[in-house]
Amino acid sequence: ALAAASERIGRLSFREQLLIDADFIEIKELADTHERMRIMLSENEQHIAEQEAELKSRFLALSQAERDLKQLNSDLSATLLAIPDLLFELSESGEYIHVWARNPEWLAAQKEVLVGHTVSEMLPVEASRTVMLATQEAAAKGTSYGNLIELDLPDGRHWFELSVAAKYQSNLNRCNFIVLSRDI
Repeated sequence: ALAAASERIGRLSFREQLLIDADFIEIKELADTHERMRIMLSENEQHIAEQEAELKSRFLALSQAERDLKQLNSDLSATLLAIPDLLFELSESGEYIHVWARNPEWLAAQKEVLVGHTVSEMLPVEASRTVMLATQEAAAKGTSYGNLIELDLPDGRHWFELSVAAKYQSNLNRCNFIVLSRDI
């Protein structure tokens, strides 16, 4: 059979032999291209599998972080509920950021009114000055304890002892303050 094929090729014209050679070259190039595409497809499938594994890992980590955050939120909410005192978050300028009050009647104004206003707008001058001095001390030392303020509330005069802690927010490059105000 090989001899017969060789004899047939020998009878082909030069032009026919060139066409056959060109067809063989094209077939080889197609085979090479097919092999390269098969390798690329295999590499892409492997890359996709790696990316899927990475995404699954990140999703699981995010899901765990979300569960941890919900638990922390629940823990902090329970802690806040257990505190009978007034608790405030103030900015460096004395603006009320957050207000937690188990006994809202001890507030100088309603929670919704306090938030967004400063202590100097909401408290008597001497009380406001004492709060701001306590926040300045906490800014310098980290905490401040024992400052007293006097407030006249609807049910009479109350004295409150302040405990203040600096709450640094490095991402915002500023310091807020947590102020615990205990009715004494």
